Amino acid sequence: MCDLAETYHIYDYRSMPARFVATLAAGLSEDSRVRRKASGMKPVSQTLMLALIIDEIASECGGKAFMVDTLTVGETETKGDAQSFETIEDFKAARQKLLEAINGS
Repeated sequence: MCDLAETYHIYDYRSMPARFVATLAAGLSEDSRVRRKASGMKPVSQTLMLALIIDEIASECGGKAFMVDTLTVGETETKGDAQSFETIEDFKAARQKLLEAINGS
């Protein structure tokens, strides 16, 4: 349903002939939700893909690669390393510290 709405702006696919909807579904891109599900592939978000690229570049440059681990905490392990913050200022301070560590400043 989401793929049809996103790609074709069809919000009530059940009111259309099944063969027509199937034809439209077959024309969806390979990274659409329905095509990924049909092929048994786990959906990969654009954010995760970019994190993979950042990690690969960082490791090639001798840096630390941890963006994917940060994004996927909880999928295959516990969230023991996850942090929470009382205020936005606490979050910004921790973020700045992390960015400085990444940039080696």
